Amino acid sequence: MKSGKSPVIWCIRPWIEDFSAFDHFNQPAGFLAIAGWLLKQGCDVHYIDLLRPESFSHNHQESGKPVSTETLKLKKYQNIIIEKPDVFRTIPRYYRRFGIESERLIKRFSGLQKPDTILITTGMTYWYPSVVRLLEILDMMYPDTPKAVGGIWAGIVPEHVRDCLPGVTVFSGQAEKDIFNWISHILTTCISTPDCNNHLTPAWNLVNPLEYAVLSTSRGCFHRCLYCVASRLASTWHAYPLNAIANEIEMLVSYYGIRHVALYDDDLGCVRPDGDNQFLKFLKMLKCLDAPIRWYLPNAIGVASVTDETALLMRESGFEQPRLSLHHLDRHLNKNGLSDNALKMYHKSSKALVNAGYRSTQISTYLVAGLPGQKLEWFETAVDQLLNIGIRPYLAQFSPIPGTHLGDIRLQVLREQFKSDDMLLTNKILSVYAHDGWSGDEYQKFVSDLKLR
Repeated sequence: MKSGKSPVIWCIRPWIEDFSAFDHFNQPAGFLAIAGWLLKQGCDVHYIDLLRPESFSHNHQESGKPVSTETLKLKKYQNIIIEKPDVFRTIPRYYRRFGIESERLIKRFSGLQKPDTILITTGMTYWYPSVVRLLEILDMMYPDTPKAVGGIWAGIVPEHVRDCLPGVTVFSGQAEKDIFNWISHILTTCISTPDCNNHLTPAWNLVNPLEYAVLSTSRGCFHRCLYCVASRLASTWHAYPLNAIANEIEMLVSYYGIRHVALYDDDLGCVRPDGDNQFLKFLKMLKCLDAPIRWYLPNAIGVASVTDETALLMRESGFEQPRLSLHHLDRHLNKNGLSDNALKMYHKSSKALVNAGYRSTQISTYLVAGLPGQKLEWFETAVDQLLNIGIRPYLAQFSPIPGTHLGDIRLQVLREQFKSDDMLLTNKILSVYAHDGWSGDEYQKFVSDLKLR
């Protein structure tokens, strides 16, 4: 970077507007990695997390103080009830904005050094109204400041982002180098572009309080499930260098005092066609590091990937409550519940985990609920099958993502049903209250009964 005044860059994570939202290892690691690289380039970076108002009382250079404890308690987001959009009028739930109050946010912005450019990350496609609201405030306060948007919403439907946010630069997909080049052009300064395949370390020093961290050992997904968008957000699968991952783990432990880390891989446990097993190598590395960390799997591990060896290494390395996932669930649906092949994989992985020392009550799996054609009777059978194996099922509501095969089928039905093409129709809540396989009351009763089993 050229000598002189350091450019001021704001990196903002917006509110969430939805029926529910929880801090379930919810950190924008990719966005923080971009912020981290900009810090290394000499930029004056302010990370402004609208979901965590408690962080606003800290100077951006004094953040990242360790508060991690042996027991992790994930927090609920502060929220207010707001008016429901028209497409949700019949849903008997409160609609909320999660995060800092607008008035307090404006005061916070006013107290910061004026930005030279503003970067905004995004989440789910149906959270877009909160981003629109944020840009209205930013355009009012800083109309001439260049602004750019990336993240999941921009990666899935970039044209929708451009329609909603005219005049804002939109970055879609694996666009880190494009972002750095854009900043260099906008600020007429030189910001080098890293090799993003070498694992950029997130700027954890910008996060406060830092109770946990998230980490990925790979990027992308080999599978092409008909209901999942992972392969569109990262078109190829790539394993990060283990030495870089080891360095980050040691930094998290020694510098930040972190004791809780979640793995974010979209395809954890996958074995490449050449036989290379990144997760197995990662587990062996953990055994050598012997770091005092408890590991979590919010994105789950592929059920077919759990072997006796991986299960034992997971147990020895401190993996909490292993959660499994079944790729291509739509291929395993029939009137008799899960397919025989799926049940064999679940039985094998459960046996390996129990033999490694896990209790059956610690083992769980996701079942996607709301796929086209699903019936409640199928879940009743599938739940019985899994509980008999010793695996606790959790229902993950289906969000129909544009551009995925089953997502497009589901969206066509919803658009006809609601006489609307609003991106809010991608909200997973409609898998509960607007599905022809069950009523909202039937679904809620089923979930309540499942919790008692």
